[in-house]
Amino acid sequence: MIHVRAILLALLLECANYSNQSQCSLNKQYYQSGGNTYIRPCVWQNNSCQDILCSSLPTTLTTDDACSGALPGCLTKGQGCVDVGDPCTSYQGLIECFGFKGLNGTQRCFQLSSVQDSQTNCIIVNNCSQANTIGPAFNNDSNCKFLLNQCYYNGKDNCTDGDCNSFYGTQKFCGQLKNAKSGGTPQACWKVTDTSGSNTACVPRQCSQAPTTNISNTLCDQFMKGCLWNGTSAGGCQDPTTACTQYKGNQSQCETFSESGKQCTAGSVACVETTCTNIKVPQSAASNTDKGSYCQSFVNMNGYNSAIFGPCSKYIALGADDVAKQQYCQTLMYSGGPGCSYVTGDNCSQAQCEDFTAVGTDADSKALYCKSIILSSQKSQCALINALDTTCRSSQCSNYDIKTQDACQQFSASCFWNPSIQKCAGKLNNCTDYQIPDGFTKISELQLYCAGQASTASTACGIQISFGSRLLGGSLVCSDLSRSCQAIRVPASAVQVQVENLSGVPVPGPAPGSGPTIDEVMANLKFCSSMYVNGGTVQNCYFSNDQLYNCVDISACDQYQAPSTQQQQFCSQLKDTDNRVCSYVSASANCNVPQQNCSDYFTFGDTVIANQNFCKQYFALSEFAYCGSNTSGSSTCKSFECSDYTQDDQCQSYNRSCIYNGSGCVRLMKGCSNYQIANTVQGQQSCFVLTSALGQCGWSNGTTCSQRQCSQLKSGLTLTTCKQFIACDSDPTIICLNIGSCASYVPHGQTDAEKAAICNKMVGTNGLCTFMVGSPNCIDTNESCSYNRPYPQTNEQAQQACSLAVDNLGRPCGFNVNDADGVCYSRSCDQILTAKSNSDCNAYLAGCQADLTNQTCGLKLCTDAASTLTTNPACQQFRANCLTNGNGCIESTELCSAYKGDQSTCNNFIGNGIPCTNNPTAISTSSCIERTCLLNTTASKDSDCDVWYPPTGTQKNCVWNGSSGCVPPRFCSQFTGTNDLCSKVTAEDGPCFRKEANSGACSPTNTDCSQAPSTYNTDILCKSWGSSCITNGSGCIAQATATCANLSQSACPLYKSTAGLYCDLTDSCNNKPTTCNEYNNASDCNNIPLIGQDKVTCGWNSQNSSCGLLTCDQLPVTLTTDAGCSSIFPTCVTNGAGCVTKGPCSSYSRQNCGTAVTTDSRTCIWSNSTCRPIECTDNVTAQSDSACNAYLQGCKTTGAGCAKSLTCPQIKTPQLCQIDSQGLTCLWYKAPNDSIGSCITYSQCTDIIQSTHSACQAASPLCTTNGVTCVAITSCANTIQQASCIKGSDGNCGWLPAFQQNPASCQLFTQCLDAKGTTLQQCQSWGQMCISDGVQCLQKENCSRYLTQTACQSGGTDGQCYWAPQTEKNSAFCKLQQCSDATTNNLTHLGCSQFVAQTPCTTSGQGCIQLGLCSSYIIQEGCVQGTDGVCFWEQINSNGQSTQQCRLKQCTDVVLTTSSACSIAINGVKCVSNSTNCIQKQQCSSYINREACLGGGLDVNCAFKPTNISIPDIGTCQNFNSCQVADQDQVTCNSRSDVCFFNQTTINGTTTSSCQPHTCSTIQQGTCQAVPSFDLSEYKICVLSGTTCVDGNINQLSAQTCYQGSLATYTWNMATQTCSACVQKNTTINNSENNNTGSNTNGHLAKIMLLIIFYMI
Repeated sequence: MIHVRAILLALLLECANYSNQSQCSLNKQYYQSGGNTYIRPCVWQNNSCQDILCSSLPTTLTTDDACSGALPGCLTKGQGCVDVGDPCTSYQGLIECFGFKGLNGTQRCFQLSSVQDSQTNCIIVNNCSQANTIGPAFNNDSNCKFLLNQCYYNGKDNCTDGDCNSFYGTQKFCGQLKNAKSGGTPQACWKVTDTSGSNTACVPRQCSQAPTTNISNTLCDQFMKGCLWNGTSAGGCQDPTTACTQYKGNQSQCETFSESGKQCTAGSVACVETTCTNIKVPQSAASNTDKGSYCQSFVNMNGYNSAIFGPCSKYIALGADDVAKQQYCQTLMYSGGPGCSYVTGDNCSQAQCEDFTAVGTDADSKALYCKSIILSSQKSQCALINALDTTCRSSQCSNYDIKTQDACQQFSASCFWNPSIQKCAGKLNNCTDYQIPDGFTKISELQLYCAGQASTASTACGIQISFGSRLLGGSLVCSDLSRSCQAIRVPASAVQVQVENLSGVPVPGPAPGSGPTIDEVMANLKFCSSMYVNGGTVQNCYFSNDQLYNCVDISACDQYQAPSTQQQQFCSQLKDTDNRVCSYVSASANCNVPQQNCSDYFTFGDTVIANQNFCKQYFALSEFAYCGSNTSGSSTCKSFECSDYTQDDQCQSYNRSCIYNGSGCVRLMKGCSNYQIANTVQGQQSCFVLTSALGQCGWSNGTTCSQRQCSQLKSGLTLTTCKQFIACDSDPTIICLNIGSCASYVPHGQTDAEKAAICNKMVGTNGLCTFMVGSPNCIDTNESCSYNRPYPQTNEQAQQACSLAVDNLGRPCGFNVNDADGVCYSRSCDQILTAKSNSDCNAYLAGCQADLTNQTCGLKLCTDAASTLTTNPACQQFRANCLTNGNGCIESTELCSAYKGDQSTCNNFIGNGIPCTNNPTAISTSSCIERTCLLNTTASKDSDCDVWYPPTGTQKNCVWNGSSGCVPPRFCSQFTGTNDLCSKVTAEDGPCFRKEANSGACSPTNTDCSQAPSTYNTDILCKSWGSSCITNGSGCIAQATATCANLSQSACPLYKSTAGLYCDLTDSCNNKPTTCNEYNNASDCNNIPLIGQDKVTCGWNSQNSSCGLLTCDQLPVTLTTDAGCSSIFPTCVTNGAGCVTKGPCSSYSRQNCGTAVTTDSRTCIWSNSTCRPIECTDNVTAQSDSACNAYLQGCKTTGAGCAKSLTCPQIKTPQLCQIDSQGLTCLWYKAPNDSIGSCITYSQCTDIIQSTHSACQAASPLCTTNGVTCVAITSCANTIQQASCIKGSDGNCGWLPAFQQNPASCQLFTQCLDAKGTTLQQCQSWGQMCISDGVQCLQKENCSRYLTQTACQSGGTDGQCYWAPQTEKNSAFCKLQQCSDATTNNLTHLGCSQFVAQTPCTTSGQGCIQLGLCSSYIIQEGCVQGTDGVCFWEQINSNGQSTQQCRLKQCTDVVLTTSSACSIAINGVKCVSNSTNCIQKQQCSSYINREACLGGGLDVNCAFKPTNISIPDIGTCQNFNSCQVADQDQVTCNSRSDVCFFNQTTINGTTTSSCQPHTCSTIQQGTCQAVPSFDLSEYKICVLSGTTCVDGNINQLSAQTCYQGSLATYTWNMATQTCSACVQKNTTINNSENNNTGSNTNGHLAKIMLLIIFYMI
């Protein structure tokens, strides 16, 4: 019996690898094509094992079913077979080629019409013009698209995918043609004359080809988009770009023409283009107002624009009063700028920023609007100065009441804060024009002030300090020297005189020549690093140790001189010109350039955290990554491993070279395509959280990420989500788009309103988009809504079209009923057609009110409000931008002086964004005044000043003065008081302090921590001295340079894990150990955590009395849970008896694979000698979704196991075969020769690839075949292909043969007589039960009823017919064929047995006779097969007489020496061999010969035992019903290797053998499977202990081992979390050794087959 594993091993080999015939015949080859796998047998030919090829099959196989039935994966090529993956050129035939598809059904095949040989290879088609070489059937679009999808019928004799010139037809055909393309773009076609008929080509359509019946622009545009009427009575159309000068006529005639959309007018010789200067004002326009209105009607109409207009002063200001004139002038344009204005006189004037109302819904939109106004005459931009303003103002620096340089620069790069005037100001001509204000006491303060200024002559300013001179008296000014860092003096140096104040009193430093101290070097470096040059945009200054007085320009790292100590700290704070951090890695005088490897960088910190922060700022050039720090005490940095961290917030915070991929940290790559992913949903999603050095990543296809593209976002499509995804815009109904021009967006709406809603939300390269009725695309917005609308329109249509559009700020557009110029306008109150109420007007445009007398709307003014409105909300409800003046409303842009009242009243007003107040003596009629800080004399804290003059954003306008009152923001030096008061005031350079105990000028917080008083013994006190200071126990030190060694004993306990320090107090304050081996006693080793750890990480080794790093596997074996292990060390999990380090599945051994929990909380399984995460497909038993989801979240059941994303072919049961995970319909399909069936994807008949009607009917009674694939059944008369003509929607069909002038066709079958057919094939195509009598079709009947030889040869309902020839007595007739009707040529048994007759035949020597008993045959030739079995010709010699006879063949008639050969010697007879010849199979106990015993007994296996070792082949034979019976029969013992094993030993020359039952320790087969008893009625459970299988019980099996470990008799119950029996059966799980025996051999064989199937799944 063949072992299961031998079968499995054999399945993996190719046929050529088998060396003998028995192995070859047992094994198979796996052929893959098109994603499918086909199993094919191996054959033994020419003394070798070979693959069977489709091409080697007989040419008589002419159908797909025949080929695939002979060898899986084969299809017919006409005559013979080919592989399913072969191309069309491998197929042969004429018209048959059209039914073939090569390359796994993806390549349609054809044949040339000129080919006559059916053995010619088929062809493929590459272009449409090949159609006329294939046949005349390509005479319509449908047939041409069958050729290639892009092909269309050319109207004449071929298919095409070309331009108009490739199509032929009448004028009507050409004019309606929709399929012509030029360069891939659709092309309109025409035919000038129709006299040539359909044999001449179409031509591209042109305006000039239009019929003369076209006498309007509308008709011409209908003929071809954009064409215009030529204006003549003769009719016709012209190209829209035709110049006006091509036409002649008077004024009325010229006005009918246009050039590129611009109307023509009459000239002196011919028509000319209309310009403002040649427009004649009609006499009916008598007044200036009428004339102006007439001229203005041409503005922005028909292509005119502002370029033709003059300056504002040339326009007459039209209007009844100043307000009307102002409104009129603002509608005009002047040369080079938007909008004119009106001040006084008869004419308009150039606009000022203040002439424009700030339009918008909030401060941001108002500011954007104001910023969009640029007055070219002033070369300046307008701005919104205050959030509460309603009017735009000039963006002059002095308009901004801002108190700091940063705030001025935020407003405008050209503005600088000037302390002397306490305002922003423009650049002064020279740096020396900047007067340095009082209050500065140090040179460094002066330099910082001047470095913030700039002049028109230079990019940055500084201050010149002459070394050794005194700055006495006079005023200080800035200088032009800070254009280089060398011009900036350092505030402290060892050899220079430090100027502490500007009185000229020197404070001497260390003796000259002694060099700067390290503290001075670091202080100078910090100072220089804060200095800027180049206009304050780039930090460019550093300090080098060889410079005594000045800063230095940024340079290469090796140009900076390092100090004699603390080189690492010094160099690490410098950068080179490429912004890379410098290092110090050698004993050189200077810093070093960036290194190739992380190990080239040396650490210098006292703590792990300090070294980590140090190393992660260094970049290794060869590794293209930032570095990490060693925790093992090494003095160098190391390559950083991103995989050390798993959380999103850790990746970049720990190292900038890392990035989060959704599940852990990975190395930041140069490009997205460098990220490798699994091609799964989870893998694809991980791409969208990754970023490369080139930008954000996405996924398109394959196993790598790609640079992110807008089109990759598929769901949740809104403008917001598109912009968040990447710089995209969105058509919310379709997809994210790359931002382009508005004209490139196609709104996918059904109505104009839907299209407008889409366009109005989109942003193009020029700003907001909008939509205009009649346009297929979105359009750009502009500020005046001057969009060309469809023309002509009714007023209602025009207003509707314009109201759908918006301007460049998103405001709805309007339509002016008095201007029929075809454009829209910005909305104004006077545009409303009929006003019925204030709400009508206000709904159209906020701020409009109704004039019910004239049914019009007008602008609502704040002054129109009732005097009873006395609150701001009431006035703002009346109209936006209105505020109360206490007695009605005024514009919000009015100044405080426009308001009146006493102090308490004025305190409620805001004038033009500035809070108002009044003098205490003011009365109710007094004008209010603006608040200033100094007017408040009662404030006692900052919040009081904030209430008095609220801050602008985060910028304070007033601060507390330190006593009673408010002042504008100022510096520390401008406040006076004790340290307590200094610490409470708010200053621009604060926080402030005073070192001296007495009262005096405050100073900015000191950065020199060492100068703090020795009484400062807490961090709180030290941080009040300086934000970077901490206490050392008796004063302060800088946190950045603090070490445990410079802490006092009292301060040491404060820094166990504070401020980056980890200190221990012993005899002095020392650093905690960084490695375990630094601990020298068990108490500290086992209880004190390492630096940066919150749990004990060291363990004491009592064997060698040393402390080492604690590992999970060192923890006690008494820990049996994950919680117990992780409580000692967070990264530990249990292995059942002790702990191991938590990691990915691949890190676990076989012992703990099934119980381990991974770092991502996944369950593992042991598979193919490795531990891996479980997958859905590992569960092969679950029969419900809930069971699969419980096994692994997201899994679905296939009916017999689980899958992640379920496709129809994965479904294993008919009950579940309904719909797959993608929503596709499934069908349980049984092909005609398939008794089980399978689940397939099915939504239409063509999904079933079957070439026979019966196979298609198995899928659906509504399907039939077209010879290639299944198609939907239609009525018989509408069925075109003969292959489909079997069953129609109206009944059974038949293929009616051609007759006379009627071609062959499919018709509803009626009766055989209704068809004319001269051959059997013709008649059977009409009906399967029809035959031909040579003239017409007849119903098939018994042979005896046929009257013609043709009918007789067709066969009868009772069998094969025979046409008996005419004799003298009888006429020819038809009868049922008998053996005796065979010709005399059939004189052998083989010939007669192949003759088809009513009964089987053999030979009589003279002819064929009916098969009979063996004893009835009288000649040897016929003695082959009888009705009683195989026959034997025997020669008998008796009494000297020799006779012969035929009798039934017996086993003893066969001479064979092996039982295996005898077993197949006689068909139907059971024989074995006695080593000499075959004998009848008997009971085991009747055999005495080994060979006979090995052949087996009646329905049982036998075991042999020799009587004498010297005669090994003679002995006793008994039933093999237990292993022990075969103690001396190795072959029989090994035949049951599933339960027995043969053991042979030799001791002192004596060999003994035994056949023993398997135990758990002997049966190991890769995993610990159950051991069955001999009769398979019981199973012993085995479990793994270490590396050995031992006896166990069913409760010890896990979810991963339950099914296989019980030999498929138990499965994991997710509900009870136990291993439970699959079904109730007579099988016992035994937990102890029990070798029950039995004789149920059939049951044994069935179970072995079950095991084989199990292993093959």
